[in-house]
Amino acid sequence: MKNLALALAMTLLLAACSSGSTVAPQDVTLNGVFTGTFENTDGMQGGTATFNFSQATDSTAITGNAIFDTTTLINTCLINGTITGTNNGANLSVTRGDTNFQFAISNNGNTLSGTYVTTPDPATCSNESGSGTITLTR
Repeated sequence: MKNLALALAMTLLLAACSSGSTVAPQDVTLNGVFTGTFENTDGMQGGTATFNFSQATDSTAITGNAIFDTTTLINTCLINGTITGTNNGANLSVTRGDTNFQFAISNNGNTLSGTYVTTPDPATCSNESGSGTITLTR
């Protein structure tokens, strides 16, 4: 009987702990200028990045531009230009031509950290994957 009571108590405890609640993404609108750094996966290329985001308050769509300063480098895989994307409050997905950026949003929308992948051009990319990391702050 004592074992049955213990088993019942453990079952109830486990059920309560695993009831599962989800946390909704923050309602973060990403307007403004974010600056930071990027580095290619092999560490051979990197530089500073500036993203200027525009997002309507009632929308998840992002537009803007990206500027990559690589004055100290010979070549880079990342090219300046117009960006488009989607903000779901926790993550940001942005494309620039054939480059895809995936960011995690933190610090109340003031920090974006993530990765990028582009179709590599052997003449400009130092690694075959054309991938790397990028961190931006507002």
